[in-house]
Amino acid sequence: DGMHWTNAAENPVFIGASDVTDAQYDPIRKTYLLHYKIWRVDGEVVARRLPRGNAGPVSYWPTWKTVKLDGSKVRFQGQLVDFSSDDTSPVSGSIDFAREPTSRRVVARAESRDLVHWTNARLVVELPEQDDPADWSTYGMSTFSYEGLYLGLLRVFHSDREIDLELAFSRDDRSWMRTTPGKPFIPLGPGGSYDAGMVFSSNSPIAVGDELWFYYGAFTRDHADSGSDQSASIG
Repeated sequence: DGMHWTNAAENPVFIGASDVTDAQYDPIRKTYLLHYKIWRVDGEVVARRLPRGNAGPVSYWPTWKTVKLDGSKVRFQGQLVDFSSDDTSPVSGSIDFAREPTSRRVVARAESRDLVHWTNARLVVELPEQDDPADWSTYGMSTFSYEGLYLGLLRVFHSDREIDLELAFSRDDRSWMRTTPGKPFIPLGPGGSYDAGMVFSSNSPIAVGDELWFYYGAFTRDHADSGSDQSASIG
């Protein structure tokens, strides 16, 4: 009934995501789809300690701990995912960088028949794309099936502050395209409004007659402002 919930046996969890996940059920393929935030890290590698894989100057991390080393060197310790490998399960290890690397949020996906065993993990959206400002990234993407397509509400993260929503689509949930890059599908409201700082998508819209009604989480302040005057509501 959507009101009373029971924990699944043995509490299965998905390992490999950061702190933002969006799930949907695909009725055509009878598969659960998960789209999640993961971190892309770019830096000059001077040493690596991994049980498998061979991370280069670009690596992908659900999370990590930073350890300061001699001089400007830093070590990232945590879990990594090698999306170029047949085995995309996370591995625990560490990478030493010549200096503090850069990092940004990207979107990956995986699928499951039973919500326990997940396969076909791969990257699907990385910003900035061509013509985007260099400081754009993503904050996850919610998706839903509609008229034979997959549609997504991509959370575009501007300068690690404001978040608005762009519409994206895919025919296979592997290759995604933004319909109007740089033009929000659900924009921020004017300064001082209930949705002036961030808008977050729900999993799917509600069909009402021949319309789709989109509800979203609205925040008065941006991601960098965690002051007491930050408030949230539904738009």
